[in-house]
Amino acid sequence: MKLKFNFKMEQTAMHRRPLANGQHSAVELCNCGTIHVTIGPLTFRIPPEVYDSLCDTLVQGLVALKLEGTPVKSLAAAARA
Repeated sequence: MKLKFNFKMEQTAMHRRPLANGQHSAVELCNCGTIHVTIGPLTFRIPPEVYDSLCDTLVQGLVALKLEGTPVKSLAAAARA
């Protein structure tokens, strides 16, 4: 049985501009407005309003860990040590 699809995909060149790079992660801005967050082998395509909320949540988590005394080292701090 052969399946046929009756739709055409528009081919638009997507270009990503690097915003930040770390040892295990990267953040890029796509010309379509989507923010690409790469962590190891995974890349997440995130709308800007969700990215802003994600950053707030990650910072809150980091602060909570530090307040409870859980050792958390940034990669930059670990590289300087």
